[in-house]
Amino acid sequence: LESYSRYLGRNPDGKDSVEATSYLPQPLVKKLAGSEFQNMSSWLDGKITSDSPVSIPLSTVLQQLKSVNQESFSKKEATAIANILGKMKVGIEPDPRFGSFVPKPGQDVVLFRIGDNTPNSPSTEYSAATIVLHLASAVAVADGSVDASEELHLKEHLEKWLHLFPDEKSRLKAHSQWLLTSFPGMNGIKKRIEVLKQDQRESLGRFLVGIAQADGYI
Repeated sequence: LESYSRYLGRNPDGKDSVEATSYLPQPLVKKLAGSEFQNMSSWLDGKITSDSPVSIPLSTVLQQLKSVNQESFSKKEATAIANILGKMKVGIEPDPRFGSFVPKPGQDVVLFRIGDNTPNSPSTEYSAATIVLHLASAVAVADGSVDASEELHLKEHLEKWLHLFPDEKSRLKAHSQWLLTSFPGMNGIKKRIEVLKQDQRESLGRFLVGIAQADGYI
C-alpha cells in the first residue's frame, strides 16, 4: 500500500481518482475503487465486447481519465494508464512496460482483454517476437499498404512459429495490429537485432522474405 499512501499524501482529495485506485492491490480494487475507476471500467465494457483487440484513439481513452496528466504526456503517464487498465483486466498496446514504444495522443492504441495472472513485463521470448513483428511490419507496409495476404502470412506465423504463453500471444496479436496501423518507423531496430543469435537471424530473414512475396509481388 506504500504507493497508494504516497499518492494520497500528494493528492489528499484524490481518493476517488482512477490513478489512486491503480495503486491498490488487486484484492482491494473492487471494494475501494473510486467512481472514476468504476465509470472507466463500464466504458471499457461497452468498447471491448469480444476477445478481439480493438483500435481506439488514445485521445478518446484520455477523455475518460481526467486525473491523468495530459498536458505533458510521456512514458510516465503511458505507464500509469497501462497499470490502471491492468486493474480492469484490459491490456494496451503499445505498452511502455513491454518495449520502447510510447503511445502518442494523436495515435490510435489497441485495447484487449487480459487474464488474472498476466505479467507486467516481457519475457525474453516475447521481446524477441516483437523484433520479428517490427521488421515484418516494415516489410508489409513498404509499398504503402498492407495486403490481406501479407497480413494472413503474419498471423499464421504468430500462431505456429512463436512459442509463447496464451497471454503473451494475446498481447502480441494486439501489438501486431498496432504496428500495421500505426507503423512507428525503424528507430532503435539495429540494437534490438543485435541481441538475436545467428540462427534466429537466419530464421527471421527467411520469414521476412516470405512476407515480402506473400502478395505475389516483391
